[in-house]
Order: sequence, then C-alpha cells, then structure tokens
Amino acid sequence: MSSMASERNLQPALDAIRVKFLASLETRLAELDALTTMIKSGDKGSRVWEEVRLRVHRIAGVAGSLGFPALGARSARLDTAIEQYIAEPSSADEATILAALDDLLDDIDAILEDGN
Repeated sequence: MSSMASERNLQPALDAIRVKFLASLETRLAELDALTTMIKSGDKGSRVWEEVRLRVHRIAGVAGSLGFPALGARSARLDTAIEQYIAEPSSADEATILAALDDLLDDIDAILEDGN
C-alpha cells in the first residue's frame, strides 16, 4: 500500500480524534478557568498548580498532532514553566505564569469560537 493510500486510510480516524479533542477543549477551558480563579483568589497550593499543569500537559501532548501547532507549543512552554514553578516556586514569577495561562485560555476560546 502506498503512503498516500495509508494517509487516506488514517485521515478519517484522525478527523474523529480531532472532533473529540475540540469537544474536550470546552471542558478543559472551563476547568482551567476555574483553577485559575482559585489561584487568583489565594489558593496557591501546589495541588492546584499540579491540576493546572496536568490539563495543560494533556493539551500540549495532542494539540500539535491534530492541527493546532501554536496551541501545542504554547501549552508545552507553559507546562514546563508550571513544572519548574511547582518544583521551585522562587524560580519563576507567578504573575508571568498566570499571564501565560490567561493567553492559553484566550487561544482555546478563539479555537472554540472559530470551530476548527
């Protein structure tokens, strides 16, 4: 089987995964927004940050492969920053990480509004 035929056979499966990913982004947006609100309200424990990192990490792991390279790259950078912040809070400025998280939420919102 040629590589083009293989790609055609894979495309429906990738399209289905992409649709599921887009559907999950709405839930992830709501979860990340709620966690961000908790942090901004003073709940700055590592547990909350770890929950944020886990969700960002999942987005980073899939977004680029499904046609959202900018979202994947931004998520990966944020994942690394949060991981470092959890390990050593003095290693990063929380306000900078929160600003990057807000930017990520804006990106997700724009993707959802665009519908693709």
